[in-house]
Amino acid sequence: MAVLGSIASALSGILGAVGAIVAAQERANAANQQADNELAAARAAEYQRQVAEQNARISTRNAERSIRVAQIEQQDQDAVTRALIGEQISLQGASGLALGGRSQLLTRKSAAALGRKDALNVRYAGEVQKYNYLVEAANQQAAGTLKGMEKESYERSAAQSRRAAGMSLLAGWLNAGASLLGTASSFAGRISGSSSNTLMKSRDPWAGLRITA
Repeated sequence: MAVLGSIASALSGILGAVGAIVAAQERANAANQQADNELAAARAAEYQRQVAEQNARISTRNAERSIRVAQIEQQDQDAVTRALIGEQISLQGASGLALGGRSQLLTRKSAAALGRKDALNVRYAGEVQKYNYLVEAANQQAAGTLKGMEKESYERSAAQSRRAAGMSLLAGWLNAGASLLGTASSFAGRISGSSSNTLMKSRDPWAGLRITA
């Protein structure tokens, strides 16, 4: 009976060790899954960072392009104004009016002022557009920086989850090993004790003659 009890105790210890390993593996699997999710989030953040940086570069180029376009449009407006003034001079001359007359001068001066105003409006619109593009570029750069920080955070978390998975497995195996060693030691002790008792009884010539109370 003592031997059967020892075997049952040993089996219980073995099952406990196996249970510890299974539980550790489940915790490790959960930690690894968490790490996989965090790495996926890091990859998504990296993609968004690249998109933001690309948008920032596009906005910067658009800002440079908008001011160049505005300068060209301003030059075109100045050319239109000069053509208009030239046409007025031709008409005034063809009409027999004195080109230096006060009314004629005021007409041409007014046309030049209006033309200059139109040219400045074109230039101002270009400057505003350039500013808006630069603001957008700055916003995209900031978003890219934040996504880069987010990526690094996810990667650190993933590394911690990987370490947790490894530590969980290590702890599970160590606990299982300790349990098996304890079980083996206890089992060996019980078997040794049972064998010693049996041997002592077999060597005692009076074992069958003793009267027990």
